[in-house]
Amino acid sequence: MTTTPAGAAAAVGRHLTLVAGVTAAAVALAAVLSLTAPSVHRAESKLVVTVHGAPVTARPAPGAPYTATLEDLVRSDVVATNVVQSLRLGMSSHELLSRLSTSSDPKTAVIEIAFEDGSRARAVRVVQQVDSVFARLVAARFGRMSLAASVFDPAHGLPGRVSPRPARDIAIGGVIGLALGALAAVARESRRPRTAAAAPAPRGPAPQVAALEKLLRNRDSTIERLRAELRDAQLHAPPAPPEPVAQPPDPRHLLATAGRFDLAALEDAVARDRDHPRADEWNAYLPLLRAQADAAGMLPPEFDGLVHDVFGDLLGRIRSDA
Repeated sequence: MTTTPAGAAAAVGRHLTLVAGVTAAAVALAAVLSLTAPSVHRAESKLVVTVHGAPVTARPAPGAPYTATLEDLVRSDVVATNVVQSLRLGMSSHELLSRLSTSSDPKTAVIEIAFEDGSRARAVRVVQQVDSVFARLVAARFGRMSLAASVFDPAHGLPGRVSPRPARDIAIGGVIGLALGALAAVARESRRPRTAAAAPAPRGPAPQVAALEKLLRNRDSTIERLRAELRDAQLHAPPAPPEPVAQPPDPRHLLATAGRFDLAALEDAVARDRDHPRADEWNAYLPLLRAQADAAGMLPPEFDGLVHDVFGDLLGRIRSDA
């Protein structure tokens, strides 16, 4: 089969009709799929994260996780479920989150929210509701810390549509068709009969060939003998001792001192209860708490209310187990 670039180019030149046919078929297929695909529209908005009325970028380094943490909360199941129920969308929260995208830049403290839907008007309503539900959630959970999320750029639909884009799709189809046509030409060229006469086969094996065959036979017998010895050793080997099972930390050490929470113990409890329905929400709060813990890993007393509010189910289960 032709493998060099020069040989491939020559094969394409000898089978231009085949290449052109495959390319045309790919372009036609791309055009049909693009023109019959349903339209998808996109709506966007921007939120700004502030502390005491100023963007979190004005705060020292411990405030850096705020923007990333709040972006994760935008895509939480709590926000999605509230939006689906409020607008009666007729879809699951999982489907809504699959069409919802977010991005953020800690340097600007701005969170961008986007949603794609077949209706531009419904996409705008969904983004508006996400902004409203998320702002209320931040006020309820972080109000005591003067942390807030406000709308900077209201929800609006983008002009045109996200997909399909016939011109782009047809161009991609043409490139793919050209590549497939070239491969088909090279494959057909490889099946052409060769004109060069084959060299006559030697009448008998050369001395080097005979020596090589003997060496290969000896190698095969050695390999079989080693395999038999290995199987015998495995059959008579004593069983391996069981590995010791590490004991989980005592959950009663979650409260190190009165009114203060041990962050390391709290993270361990969340990891052990990772199958809980609220595990994703707990993990979203941990970076914020980690940034506020002291050198000993203890949280300030002013975070007690937040810990009880967010991790209440986890704390109650730990105390009942203790």
